[in-house]
Amino acid sequence: MKTLLELAQELDFEQEHEYTNYIIESLINGQKQQVKDLFNAIRPDEINTFQRDLLTLGSEKYTIEVLKVCGYSKTQIENVFFDGWENVPHFEM
Repeated sequence: MKTLLELAQELDFEQEHEYTNYIIESLINGQKQQVKDLFNAIRPDEINTFQRDLLTLGSEKYTIEVLKVCGYSKTQIENVFFDGWENVPHFEM
């Protein structure tokens, strides 16, 4: 399997988070199968990076919808929000 960066580069993106943003845009455009396919291409050891990027880039609504489309249960989604925020960079204002 390819890294997130390699997957992003296949789509002519330069950074990993652009791949996650593409997944969000696919959901917004109603391309649920594409969301699943893009998610399933992510290596298991990089799911946490994907979740972190999703929490950083997406609104709560889109984050939840992407995770639902990807097959996450309600409990798994709650865990992403609970555990994931610890890994999201916080910036001082």
